[in-house]
Amino acid sequence: MRIKNKLLYLTFSFALFLQPSLAHDIVVHEQITLNAESSAATYSSAYNDFLDTISSDCSVAQAVSLMKVGSGLEDNKDEDAGGKRSFNHFYDPLDNQYGQGLSDLVFRHYILGQNSFIWASISNSPGHDVPFNKGTLNLWSWPNARGYEWLGLTSANPSDRRANFGQMFRSIGQVMHLLEDTSQPQHVRNEFHLDFLNPNDLSSYFYDADFHSPWHSHIEDYGSANWQKLNYANSMLDWQGLGFVKLEDFWDRHLYNGDPQALNRDANGGTQLGLAEFCNGNFLGERHSYGDYFSGSSINYYPYPRRDTSTDYYLKKSYLSSGIGNYVLHNGYVAKGIYLRKTGDGVTFAHHSRFTYEGVKQPTKSFPKATTINDPNVLQDYHDLLLPKAVEYSAGILDYFFRGTMDATVSWAGTNAPNFTNLVQNTSGQDFHGGTFYVLQDLNAARSVLWQTNLADLLQDPDASFTNGTILDILCPGSPTNKLLLVYQGTIGWSNNAALDPRDANIGIAASQPRFEQTIAYNYQPSLDSLGLTNGSTIVSNLASEDFYFTPTPGNYTVTINQAYLDDNGAIGCDTNGVGGVQAPLTDTGDCGWPHVPLLNAVVPPEDVTVVGNHLQVNVTATDNFCGTAIGWVDASITWRAWPAP
Repeated sequence: MRIKNKLLYLTFSFALFLQPSLAHDIVVHEQITLNAESSAATYSSAYNDFLDTISSDCSVAQAVSLMKVGSGLEDNKDEDAGGKRSFNHFYDPLDNQYGQGLSDLVFRHYILGQNSFIWASISNSPGHDVPFNKGTLNLWSWPNARGYEWLGLTSANPSDRRANFGQMFRSIGQVMHLLEDTSQPQHVRNEFHLDFLNPNDLSSYFYDADFHSPWHSHIEDYGSANWQKLNYANSMLDWQGLGFVKLEDFWDRHLYNGDPQALNRDANGGTQLGLAEFCNGNFLGERHSYGDYFSGSSINYYPYPRRDTSTDYYLKKSYLSSGIGNYVLHNGYVAKGIYLRKTGDGVTFAHHSRFTYEGVKQPTKSFPKATTINDPNVLQDYHDLLLPKAVEYSAGILDYFFRGTMDATVSWAGTNAPNFTNLVQNTSGQDFHGGTFYVLQDLNAARSVLWQTNLADLLQDPDASFTNGTILDILCPGSPTNKLLLVYQGTIGWSNNAALDPRDANIGIAASQPRFEQTIAYNYQPSLDSLGLTNGSTIVSNLASEDFYFTPTPGNYTVTINQAYLDDNGAIGCDTNGVGGVQAPLTDTGDCGWPHVPLLNAVVPPEDVTVVGNHLQVNVTATDNFCGTAIGWVDASITWRAWPAP
């Protein structure tokens, strides 16, 4: 009776009460995410710059932890409005009905969820309504992350900023999870799978224990059992260098449509595919296997990989012994198997599938049960190739999220000046279009908008773009006596009168904590005569900046001598004996002409700069040579730059 009840449950209530585990195991996702973050920390200046900018509100450790949390929570069933979130974790790049998600429900063709890109890329993205999973929303999508980012940068209260940055990094972790799922072949070949069925969801009458589903995933079982020793080799996708221009490209560049040439170009250093395209065309599912085994109308059919052209099948068919290898069973017994090597149509590797007993007995026939990927050597090769790809693309998407970068310098004439100028350079590698610049200030820990202006007004042309590498002057009222933050919100990536990324249009964000710059001219200093000094004397003095609103700290300032004339020998940034600093060009002791060769565009060594209160200071000396007028030094111009320590 118990068995009949279970069969009844399977046939009548399968879709209503299943407990899906439709992804890499959570611990594998967490490891992919952690390694992707480590890779971005190594290779992404944009990611690191953003972390520096927000360091007073969110530490690196907090950011990493929350991305890890998000990558795990994306698999939570009924965690929030997302319902059965895993139904939205599938993306088929060959699906003719773009936007259709998981539809392989084992018993029938029935759409269960949105594809993972839609689930990831629309604000509060709706799920697919089915009787047992209605009204679901993804509150942790890419646009939702942008909303949290905006609030993290602009909220008045520090605690609100911290909370919103936490939500932002969690959302990024959940988006990374969705991209990572495209490195699991079943997720890009529309192959439903789940680990356990839980009759307790239907009625305690049926309950004795969770039991294994007949559709559980050997790919994910292997990852879960071996997660500590899997290969998560760190790298980061050079998405700009490879021509990726939008979020969708990380999933699908629409280059692979079943033609193996796209797979070959990708494998041989040519045009690189989206991760879903790469995985779909090179790897097998567990039921959706070689294209040779199915008709084109079958839900199991995918054109590649093909047994006959993608592997060394014809060699193995004729010489089965040429494919013999060892594998270890669960009980430790070493068995022998015959493997198909992937030899073409994309990437190549040793263990693409193994002949089953039936396949060995009938190697010339084409039927799905002739080969399997449920083999430790095959699954290890799959993980060795796919997990580094997942890390590479996930690190790339993290760099892409923070691609909006600016180099901002505040230039003003001192603390009593009536206004200041933000000199802003676009360093993103992409053009800005539309949107608004905001200058925010922190006063007693409260943040507020000091000034804002539209990009179109700044450029005096609504159709113009702030192109990469160019500089804008943003004139702001008042004196910068408090901590400033420059934020741009708009479109990052514009070409041919359109946003490169429709999903990120108008919501892209760039943030920069400006450096503060004062350029001061020290025109004419007293001659030696006026000081009662004679030819041959040495004058010793100092030059100082105006006060900054903060106390400069070592490593967070630079002092540049634009020009200075010293008669006849001297130095700036030296000690009181004229030692160290930047020495003036030596002149001939018989040279009585003026002016002498000036100091030009010289940087004072940081260790020769003194911090006095909230300003910077350097010594200056000049020694006369007994010839001509006793001048001392004149016409010095120095640029003082400082920025608050992170």
